Amino acid sequence: YQRRVHGDWLRGLDGLDQRWVPYGGGVGPEQLAWLAGVLQGSTASGERVLVLSHIAVQPGACCDDCILWNYEEVLAVLHSGPTVAFFAGHAHDGGYTVDDHGVHHLTFPCPLETAPPTPCHATVHVFSDRIVVDGAGAVPSRVLSLSAVRRHSAG
Repeated sequence: YQRRVHGDWLRGLDGLDQRWVPYGGGVGPEQLAWLAGVLQGSTASGERVLVLSHIAVQPGACCDDCILWNYEEVLAVLHSGPTVAFFAGHAHDGGYTVDDHGVHHLTFPCPLETAPPTPCHATVHVFSDRIVVDGAGAVPSRVLSLSAVRRHSAG
């Protein structure tokens, strides 16, 4: 997609260095502080958190050129709280992985890249022990078990 529309911005970039492209982005200090505060409050309340974002933060959840510029900082904040899953878009082919804290990273495929009449959507059902993604067409269905996610407690 990027080569077809934007030119060859990846020339000379390998692996995760490919994330330094103009169609990427980062999370600023104020946003990181806000996220950390929300996660601290969720930990204190005994809640679990599912984060929705445009850009993925976990390598392997999509192509390297679609990872957030400062993904390592964001992952550190996510891992400091009760995050169980991180859902993103941006990478048109989608992807899925689980990080070393057991957090699920799901990148949904892009409907714009899906030829009609193939559907490209999902309904997400959240339960205490799992998240069920009921996919249609280009979006695969899957069950994300929450049993392997590291637990956080308020003190």
